[in-house]
Amino acid sequence: MQVLPNATVGAEVRGVDLAHAGANEITGIKQAWYRHDVLVFRGQKLSDDDLLAFSRHFGTLDPPPNQGAGRKSPPGYPDVYVVSNVVDDYGEPIGALGDGEAAWHTDMSYIAWPPDASMLYSLEIPASGGDTSFCSMRVALKKLPRGLLERIKHLDIKHDGTYDSGGNLRKGVAASNDPASSPGTPHPS
Repeated sequence: MQVLPNATVGAEVRGVDLAHAGANEITGIKQAWYRHDVLVFRGQKLSDDDLLAFSRHFGTLDPPPNQGAGRKSPPGYPDVYVVSNVVDDYGEPIGALGDGEAAWHTDMSYIAWPPDASMLYSLEIPASGGDTSFCSMRVALKKLPRGLLERIKHLDIKHDGTYDSGGNLRKGVAASNDPASSPGTPHPS
């Protein structure tokens, strides 16, 4: 297994088949994740069962969030969350975020105990566009000016959970632009 770090955040991991990863490879992957925060594995062929088995090496899975289109998962796989720009024969988006672009977001930080990670498995990737970007909050915090860091270190921050990352009102949530009354959990900065 080879780990190739990026300049700021993340690394590409080569030479491992996630569907058949052994204990030593899982340990190496975990070490790489702890060090680099984001890992990319190209050319994987995973069934839904393979994806779930690999994901469970990192802990108990959280249920997919309730989005504007509800919870959409493949039949029999409630822990798999579909994100897609495809619509079915009836014009209904097959993904939970509709069929548009997702806005810049952080996964599920509006809940009290956000997941440690998200696993993304792409079935189709366009030749151009459709980019997924990541940032490191550790690096951002390190680079904050000292005065700003002092100003915020005792404050809480709240991710408003009213709308999903597709900009849609979550099912079962009332529209709100007031972070004081919107769903979400304050977290220390």
